[in-house]
Amino acid sequence: MEGAIAHDIQALRDFPGISWCVSSCLDLLPEGALVPGPYDPPAGALSFQQLREQFEADRFPVVGTHLTVRTGLARALGGWPALPALEAMALVLACAAVAPGRMISEPGGICRKHPAQTTAQPHYRDDGEFLTLRAALLSRLDSLQASGWRWGAGHRTESPAVHSEAGLHYRKHGGQANRSSRRAK
Repeated sequence: MEGAIAHDIQALRDFPGISWCVSSCLDLLPEGALVPGPYDPPAGALSFQQLREQFEADRFPVVGTHLTVRTGLARALGGWPALPALEAMALVLACAAVAPGRMISEPGGICRKHPAQTTAQPHYRDDGEFLTLRAALLSRLDSLQASGWRWGAGHRTESPAVHSEAGLHYRKHGGQANRSSRRAK
């Protein structure tokens, strides 16, 4: 959506105590209507406990692909985990486990739900594999929490932010936000 990255990066500047943020999402319904997501939280702080509880209840309140995170934090967490599914949610939850974050009310994108999408396919939620993925994700969160490690003020800089949607990397150069594509090889 027009300006989505700009308002997310601006939120990282406006709220120096946060290290990541997530923009809201609009659902594009089959008849063409755009409606807010069913579990979107209000703008403001997002707590790890809130996100984890809703993940465990299968009502994750944000769209993980709308995450914008400080580059250093994404790298410190090892980036997106090598999971065949849930990887965007996993990084949101890992960020929340170690650093404060915020919900941005301005939509960062549109999610079109349709019968052919990957997440609607029966194999996507194969009980055995899906439970194993969820267990791996929760184990990572438990380890982060048990370590006591926090991404602190000394780690934050005005370095580039990584935005997970489409794997784009944004940099600040001479007062202009430029983007360069990062493609997996």
